Amino acid sequence: MTTIVRAEPGDAAAILAIQKLAFETEARACDEWNIPPLTETVDMVREHIETAVVLKAVEDGQLIGSIRGLPRDGACFIRALAIAPHAQGRGLGSALLAALEQAHPDAPAFELNTNQRMAANVRFYLRHGYSIVETRRESDKITLEFMRKVVRAA
Repeated sequence: MTTIVRAEPGDAAAILAIQKLAFETEARACDEWNIPPLTETVDMVREHIETAVVLKAVEDGQLIGSIRGLPRDGACFIRALAIAPHAQGRGLGSALLAALEQAHPDAPAFELNTNQRMAANVRFYLRHGYSIVETRRESDKITLEFMRKVVRAA
């Protein structure tokens, strides 16, 4: 059985390890390894755990996924939804996303960006009520989709 709970500072290294495994697919797809999920440090993840909402999915005592919700410009910015490769495709991403949204009942909107090349990720967020609000070419290898879900008037 999988449970979703708040992460603790001691979870930072495990969260980062899963994040790096999960985002390796994206790095390979665009042949770009200098992306934020892969360049973060344990200290950066720990700081988010201490200052924002970071949720983790745990199964049989093992951390298998995480998501972060950071306050930004009056919205909740979703950062680094990551599921361990062996646990992908079982609905954990949807469960973590829903739990994060529920953890921010006063947020008028949720925002994120995702790599356009990761079409399945774009479709995932579209299915969950997010809309593309901007497309921005970051480099010759990376184009980001900026997405937003409005849940109530600000």
